[in-house]
Amino acid sequence: MRGCLSLLCLLGVILFKAIERIESRLLGWHASHRNIT
Repeated sequence: MRGCLSLLCLLGVILFKAIERIESRLLGWHASHRNIT
């Protein structure tokens, strides 16, 4: 049971980091797109 919980915690952290990375990439893309136009 504890192993399952720790696995869920790990997945949550990985998902959070992935979302953060994607968001920053999207924001950077929007910023560069705005600068070009």
